[in-house]
Amino acid sequence: MKSFGIWIVGFGLVLTAGSLFARTERVEAYGYEDCIRISNDEVEVVLDPNVGGRVLAYTRNGTNVLYINKELNGKIYRGPDDFFEVCAGRIDIGHGFPSRPDLWIKKWASEITGEWSARMTSEVCSVTGFQLVRDFTLVEKGSRLEVTQTITNRTDETKRVSHWGRTFVTGGGIAYAPINPDSRYDEGFATNGEKNGSILVRHEDHPSVRIREGVLEIFKSPPFHKFYMDGHEGWLAYLTPENLLFYKTYEIFPEAMYGDRMASTASIWYSGDRVCEIEPMGPLVYLEPEESTEFSEQWYLVDFDYPEDGSVDLEQLKIIVSK
Repeated sequence: MKSFGIWIVGFGLVLTAGSLFARTERVEAYGYEDCIRISNDEVEVVLDPNVGGRVLAYTRNGTNVLYINKELNGKIYRGPDDFFEVCAGRIDIGHGFPSRPDLWIKKWASEITGEWSARMTSEVCSVTGFQLVRDFTLVEKGSRLEVTQTITNRTDETKRVSHWGRTFVTGGGIAYAPINPDSRYDEGFATNGEKNGSILVRHEDHPSVRIREGVLEIFKSPPFHKFYMDGHEGWLAYLTPENLLFYKTYEIFPEAMYGDRMASTASIWYSGDRVCEIEPMGPLVYLEPEESTEFSEQWYLVDFDYPEDGSVDLEQLKIIVSK
């Protein structure tokens, strides 16, 4: 038995036509049929099994914090020559796998599992040999959404894999990541260079990137697309101009090996002020045939004023995240 919650289990592929629960139901959303909506008095979650088992909406006050490319609403995968951007609450696995449409963009099976919960299950990937199950549970009161990905090795050989929590959020906001005081990076974070996929660990000052009170702040249109962190606190946050604070909490395993080329525990990716990707990473795990591992993220969405001068009260932000 391995660490990081590894367990052995078989999963059935179940498609439920309707819901027995008032707070979880089948809906049509963003041009897609057979989505699953989970809601309470504070937030609404929409799950989409049509394109890679993703979270299509995480909404508060009528505003979806997840980035949606409206031009792709209702679009589904038609074959090898039909790849397109998978937006919103994407989740993935790594590292170094080739194209894997079975997991990334094809239709998944879906199941309503409770009044506040649902599950989506992939095919066995013909490229990697992994099968993925994603469980989603919304609290009855509040915004906490538990997102658990279970990865099972369906091959007859040992394979290595990591959880990647890739999630697109709307652009124009401010991203936050705690800096590890014992970071292996010179400045507490690293970035992609301009050429040949190089990594930079030292940076010139730029108004869109700063460290304040032990927190990395990244504003819209930073000079680099990708930021790597080896944080030890297990949280990432993003504040939208619509006064919504989206944050994730997750477990860090200090003694584990992390498989990213920078041994990162998290990353943040920007595409100008169009979209931002918030990504916790799980440790590198070796799975024997039919063995599984799981990794959980806790998502939250709360009201939080977007400051005109860009300087939020970081102590208040830290208190919110710690709760």
